[in-house]
Amino acid sequence: MRVCFPITMSFSQSLVRIIVLVHIHIFEAAVELAPKRSKYPLLDLSYHNNLIRGLPSAEKRGRPDILHRCLLILQDSILNHLGKLKVSFSTYSDPGTSYVVDPSMRPPRSYTRFMGLMAELLRTGEIKSSLIRSISTKDLLDDDVHTSLLSKSGEKIGLKGFFSKITTRKPQRFLIGGFQKGSWERPLPHDDVLSLSDYTLSSSQVAGIVATLSALKLENQENLKQNEGR
Repeated sequence: MRVCFPITMSFSQSLVRIIVLVHIHIFEAAVELAPKRSKYPLLDLSYHNNLIRGLPSAEKRGRPDILHRCLLILQDSILNHLGKLKVSFSTYSDPGTSYVVDPSMRPPRSYTRFMGLMAELLRTGEIKSSLIRSISTKDLLDDDVHTSLLSKSGEKIGLKGFFSKITTRKPQRFLIGGFQKGSWERPLPHDDVLSLSDYTLSSSQVAGIVATLSALKLENQENLKQNEGR
């Protein structure tokens, strides 16, 4: 089933409906509000090391920079510029709520500004520009889109094998953990678990690989159609 998501493009493409072929969901992102007494808005390992060490699953918490890097890479990707990418994320502290990122949203380059933006989002469920909106995780993922969880412990397919699994005929979803260590604690519905490499890859690197190879697959398909039309 092809799923259409309305997105706002440039004035020449205003309010068009584009078929999104790739949905990347960053789950259990290590983003949560810091205690009110802290001068930093988000729990961060660099500033709250002693506090985090006493928390459950401490190895997975206090790293909002991971989500920051993922969003920078994905929102700037060729796949997003083509209008074929949907990006969303959920957090470790509130896995039942997800946030969908508008394709036109450009994350702050400054980590300090990003922390402020995420703190506003977590407190209110939205940001003033309305470029990130909240939705229940169940509603977000309640469809028949083929979903692959990407993990080092998954089926070893490598980059070439992953490229062959990308299809331009129907939507696909890829789940990427937004934490630094450990495994997922609240599994999301998925059809398979895939590993892109024998090496341990950062979340942002995996996100970049998925977006880049998906764009390359689209380009190959376009070239093939053009050659067939000659």
